[in-house]
Amino acid sequence: MWRDLTPPEAATLPEARLGGALLAMFVFAVLSVVALIVAALVIAIAASARGGGDWFRGGPQMVAFLVPSVFIAVLAAVFAIMTLARARATPGVLSAGMIVWMVLRLLFTIGAQIAMAAQFGRSGNPMLLTSLMPALVSLAADAIAVAAVCGYMADGTRPNAYYLHRIRTGR
Repeated sequence: MWRDLTPPEAATLPEARLGGALLAMFVFAVLSVVALIVAALVIAIAASARGGGDWFRGGPQMVAFLVPSVFIAVLAAVFAIMTLARARATPGVLSAGMIVWMVLRLLFTIGAQIAMAAQFGRSGNPMLLTSLMPALVSLAADAIAVAAVCGYMADGTRPNAYYLHRIRTGR
């Protein structure tokens, strides 16, 4: 059960401030945005150094990496902005975004592995063992992380106090 915080509680409770794991999530979100900006600048500089030629040579592997990475960096920026604004929708937006990111990772990673297997003429068990299984293990680890973030945002004391101005009353 949850109850709304009173104004004095909201001003004095440590849980109602940005701290702990929520602060760590915020810091890493900001660092992700900075990393995306730096990566974009490096790509732009490298492309102009080559005369603007074909800078995208990565094929299916690059697409499988790039699309989910750009999505999660944009989600990180949205999360950071919403956190600074203490937007009540932040826990739901972040959780939904993490689920979308997981779906993107799943689709693009498996698609890239199948495309690469076709490109190199692999199929059947060798392709499954050398390409698809490691990708699926990585995706399983990501799914655990997504479940943890969604659970923390939905049921954690600090996100509920910080964004929704409510605190647990009992178990």
